[in-house]
Amino acid sequence: MRTPFRSLNARVLGPDGWQLTFFQELEPLESRTQREGFTTDDRRPR
Repeated sequence: MRTPFRSLNARVLGPDGWQLTFFQELEPLESRTQREGFTTDDRRPR
């Protein structure tokens, strides 16, 4: 599934009700950093 955040997500349901979500970014980091509201962990306020 493509998300509004421009990533591709897939969820796997396993035994005992656990869920695992895989995701892949669809655009390079250089493009994402130009969008309003985007940040990285090293620049995020703590």
